[in-house]
Amino acid sequence: MDLYRILEDEVVPQYYEVDAAGLHHRWIERMRRSMATTLCGFSTTRMLHEYTERLYLPAAGIASAGEVESEGLEAAR
Repeated sequence: MDLYRILEDEVVPQYYEVDAAGLHHRWIERMRRSMATTLCGFSTTRMLHEYTERLYLPAAGIASAGEVESEGLEAAR
């Protein structure tokens, strides 16, 4: 799979393909599919969990969120 071939032959033509009403139907469909398959990886819930596990808990000297649950909220403070 060659990134430049995909961009040149598929992605860019879809972006510039416009109907009489000025709509980019194939581009819009591509964006909808992309959003449906990737948004869960970019949610604020996922980000919050990742920041907590990777940054906040280690800075507080706590190994994991499971440790916080087992020791209660006072351990996290």
